[in-house]
Amino acid sequence: TQLEVNLPPEARQKAALVHDENAGNVLLFGGEGTLQLLDDIWIWDGEQQSWSEVLGLNDRPSKRKSAAAAYDPNSGHVLLFGGESSGGVLGDTWLWNGLEQKWTSKGALPGPSARAGAQIAYDGEQLVLFGGYTLSGGKRVPLGDTWLWDGEAWTQASPEQSPPPMYFGGMSYDGNTAILFGGSL
Repeated sequence: TQLEVNLPPEARQKAALVHDENAGNVLLFGGEGTLQLLDDIWIWDGEQQSWSEVLGLNDRPSKRKSAAAAYDPNSGHVLLFGGESSGGVLGDTWLWNGLEQKWTSKGALPGPSARAGAQIAYDGEQLVLFGGYTLSGGKRVPLGDTWLWDGEAWTQASPEQSPPPMYFGGMSYDGNTAILFGGSL
């Protein structure tokens, strides 16, 4: 059920925000509100210049902030991986079908370890996920591994050159490859 509203989503930080090319809109999921973590789902319609909240979905990712999310042209879905919940970092993979407005959990796939703050982008062939952080004694520990998502499964990559372990960097596709800039070490 989609509810049209004149008000935008509540203020938040560290939410997943992704252009869903297949559905032709923008997906906003979760993040950290003023008092709590969120698991709400909002759609931005650029043509109508309006927000709609998607309600009534029992199957959805749990409340989280700092999840990695990107549109996957291979599957035509938005991929959401990991993030940080009130219980620690997460390692789950979810796909958002924007045309049907539903989430599908990919279950316990072999893939990246639980993490939050990872960078993810399409590279012209598949999605590339790099780094992020895990938690140890309440402190962020940066990760420096690289994973590829082909639309169905994760595969670990071992590039000849790799950035230092980092989280909260910016990553985007420039039409040729994935570009990574900045981040916390």
